Amino acid sequence: MIVAGGRQLSPRHSKRRRVTAVTAGDAFSIMVGVLILVAIGAQALRQRREAPTRGWVRKQPVLFTASAAILVHARGLEGSGWAALKGAGWPHLVVHMGGIEATIGAFDRLVSGNTMLTEGAQMRLGRLPAIPIVGGSHDCITLTGNDGTGPREWKVSPRSTSIEELWTQLLAAGVTPTA
Repeated sequence: MIVAGGRQLSPRHSKRRRVTAVTAGDAFSIMVGVLILVAIGAQALRQRREAPTRGWVRKQPVLFTASAAILVHARGLEGSGWAALKGAGWPHLVVHMGGIEATIGAFDRLVSGNTMLTEGAQMRLGRLPAIPIVGGSHDCITLTGNDGTGPREWKVSPRSTSIEELWTQLLAAGVTPTA
């Protein structure tokens, strides 16, 4: 008999507690869920911080537009390495007076780091890797600049115009060539 609060209880009336162990699979699922929430929160925070720059660049007059293969160098919580901007068709590089924008149309909200100020931006000629870009020319212009939250680096290979024309337009917009 169990005594509780001065009363005697039989074993069948006592409260039974079940102790359940967390399995490795459950722990892994919880960790993946937490990581996904952190990544979504970090992306939202980054987009909020770069929104003033993105808005300012988009309000500037457009000097030149070209479809292009564009690789963006990921940093921090975004990942590590080069990621291709992908959408329906080729992304577009829009050169504004005072800024540059890499756009994939309606899917721009899914990508961060797609604007760059021309002030302090530099460019040099380079080559795209075979992967993730398979078709077309592998000659590119590597752009290094600032997106309002920190340094950014892009590799741009024009598809609708020559690389010389893109170089000339970037130079006119204020991007400085380097060796």
